[in-house]
Amino acid sequence: MNAPVSSPPGNFIWVRSATLDLYRPGRYYAPKDVPLEIVRLDPKMNDLIPVNAKLEKLPEGFAFIEGPLWVPDGYLLFSDPNNNVIYRWTPEGDLSVFRTKSGYTGADIGEYGQPGSNGLVFDPDGRLVLCEHGDRRIARLEADVRFPNGIGFSPTEKTLYVSNADRENAVWYAFDFDEKGALGSRRIFFDGTAWTKTKKGVPDGLKVDEEGNLFATGPGGIYVFAPDGTHLGSFEMGVPTGNCVFGEDARALFITADTAVYRVLLTTRGLGFSAEMRAGAP
Repeated sequence: MNAPVSSPPGNFIWVRSATLDLYRPGRYYAPKDVPLEIVRLDPKMNDLIPVNAKLEKLPEGFAFIEGPLWVPDGYLLFSDPNNNVIYRWTPEGDLSVFRTKSGYTGADIGEYGQPGSNGLVFDPDGRLVLCEHGDRRIARLEADVRFPNGIGFSPTEKTLYVSNADRENAVWYAFDFDEKGALGSRRIFFDGTAWTKTKKGVPDGLKVDEEGNLFATGPGGIYVFAPDGTHLGSFEMGVPTGNCVFGEDARALFITADTAVYRVLLTTRGLGFSAEMRAGAP
């Protein structure tokens, strides 16, 4: 199926989507045989289906499921339109949530009885294409980052930073823009996967100072990176740390960590604060 890059006529809208979706542990569903009646009207049917074919029941208990899609990496995706979710199932029996808000991004399901995604398919470049009931559109999920979370620009706005909130691949990516302003290929800015083995949390929100240094929340605290990716140091908060922001005169860094808000006064200033904004700070 070819996915057009422009909006076709009618009510369908093609969008690029990169929302964060978190997995949750699934139950093990042991396959079990159920009766299968096969009506064989022509002998050629036996060439297609073994005479002893059995029907195996795998995961069950959903309201109504649709859109099965086999992923070459070795797992099955399927839609749960009623609950606005796409599930992931592996032959080992693991069931997990692949994507929430799979077809409707609103807060209230309202009149939609089946707001979630329905049909799923890959386009020629291997990107997931979804038929979304609630949002009344066909969407394409870009394969840039599995769990994109924090985002920020360099002072020149020639580099885009994205954190990947994946415990198995806890990295910060950098994307450089070309001369025409198009986003180029990604590169790993810093790999913090080893930190997730001993600390709680994942790469999350990030902010950039006026010198281009990154203040990036991650496992157990705040990590400070130079523009070239050098790890300059850390604030060891000791708890899962979600985000941070510069405020007041642009030297105060506010941190949201676990159940509390923190503040630390820095020497550097946050990016994007004009002289007027700094002068008006308390």
